[in-house]
Amino acid sequence: MKIIKNTSKCDTRTLMSLFAFIHNMIAKTEGKLSWWKSLRIQISSGHNTGHAYLGRTFGKFHIHLSISPNDLLDLSQLFAHELLHVYGFDHGQYPNDPLTKDQLNKITKRFSDISLLKKAKAKRKINKVAQRYERMLARQKSWNRKLKLAQTNLAKVQKQIKHYEKTYSDNKRTVKYQDEVE
Repeated sequence: MKIIKNTSKCDTRTLMSLFAFIHNMIAKTEGKLSWWKSLRIQISSGHNTGHAYLGRTFGKFHIHLSISPNDLLDLSQLFAHELLHVYGFDHGQYPNDPLTKDQLNKITKRFSDISLLKKAKAKRKINKVAQRYERMLARQKSWNRKLKLAQTNLAKVQKQIKHYEKTYSDNKRTVKYQDEVE
């Protein structure tokens, strides 16, 4: 299961944990959803409503939830309702609130102390001067390596040229074509 988009005020990791917990409870009676790992959920802010495709579908998402972070139990019932649609059930085949009181008590016990709301993370401002200076130092190091390689290769070529100048005469080194031998 993957939450592909979350524009609500709820924390994505907490929601994933809650949804997995609900799926495990439903899986005890209905069996594990065979494609649970590839299930895609889209979440937005609003009143607790949602829709899901019956059975497996290959769209951008399988379940869309419009949620309010105020009530954990309503959110749980909503997700369970839409999950049963994904299982292939139609409205007449299960109650509107599919979770039992015992299951809701388990959810309350597990998630009562966890806040559904996102925790605001303080963004730290990046020091652009330090960032650019660090990049310049890295570029300098890279070009120094290339310079050293070029100097080494140039020294090799100069050594080979000296060898040719000692070994072969000026005429043999400069004449492009040799005369044909009969």
